[in-house]
Amino acid sequence: MTLSSSPPRILIVTDPGLPTRRLERSRDSLEAAIRTSLGEETTVDHLSRIVPVTPENELASEIELPEESQDISYDARVFLTEMPLHREKQPVVAQMDCNRMHLFVSCPTMGVLYPKKRLVDVISRGLSALLTGWSEDNGATQGWNQWRKQENGDEDGIYRLFAHTVTGPTRTVAGMVMANEPWKTIPKLSSAMSAAAAAGAFGIFYSSIWQMAATLSPLRLAIITVVSILVMTTWLILRNRLWDRPLDGGRVGRVVVLYNLSTIATLIICIATLYASLFVLILLGGLVVISPEFMKQTLGSEPVLSDYLVIAWLSASMGVIAGGLGSGFDAEADMRRMTHGQRERQRVLTKDRDDSRDEESSR
Repeated sequence: MTLSSSPPRILIVTDPGLPTRRLERSRDSLEAAIRTSLGEETTVDHLSRIVPVTPENELASEIELPEESQDISYDARVFLTEMPLHREKQPVVAQMDCNRMHLFVSCPTMGVLYPKKRLVDVISRGLSALLTGWSEDNGATQGWNQWRKQENGDEDGIYRLFAHTVTGPTRTVAGMVMANEPWKTIPKLSSAMSAAAAAGAFGIFYSSIWQMAATLSPLRLAIITVVSILVMTTWLILRNRLWDRPLDGGRVGRVVVLYNLSTIATLIICIATLYASLFVLILLGGLVVISPEFMKQTLGSEPVLSDYLVIAWLSASMGVIAGGLGSGFDAEADMRRMTHGQRERQRVLTKDRDDSRDEESSR
């Protein structure tokens, strides 16, 4: 397709959350890049809606536009989603459909390094190729931005930008963890933190724990720490059913693997942060409550700061294991929004409810 005589009009639809914030932060740079390639009079509209994109890189249903936008004819539409796209056993950064004039862009696949630059680069080059016609010289295949045309007869007019074979999966998982926003999940584990703090406090008041901590080597304490974090991570995944599985063959296995890896990484970050907070609290509590004279009587040697540190270290591990088991998220709604797999299930349920309503209204 080539540009018409009228100025082109572009609609960018972004998932709520990280994709919308990322677009808003880079909107000035993006619009400047688009107008440089398509013309200064190009209009760029933005709409924040859940993008019903499948892991097979297809739009599951049409986006419901606001009433004031329903009569507008857009030359191309860009869909920026938080869901990872996948094809041919590789993560897909973006997919261009020259027949529908659609450009799908996966936010997580861009990773966490230079996402603003990558976003501007992918969208501006993709739109340029969509609206001015594909060619090897139009700038869409320069640098890291290597688009690949599909030779399959069933996919005529489809071009994809694949992530790097080696670094792509790791970068995708890192981007998915960022989209999960673990720093916002930590406060939602306050009940787990309270239980862990209560259990860890025993380390301050029981001298037998002091004696045990004094005999443990740093390596053994480190192993206990790793085990405690993994135990709580496993418990939260099992208790809240966060382990993802393909739904009726609708999700490819490799995408599910990315979902699960990002869930594990997100929870480990959250629990490691809780562990560090618990360690500091127990250390401060021990310095206040345990007198050096009493510790000397118990350990039989002059106490030093390292004695308080190992007590807090062991007590924090005990607290995470003993207090974390049986606890969960403060609200079920928090769990539903925490991981990509849970958010995709919400998309499926929402779509099913909408389809049911449409069927009832047509009767």
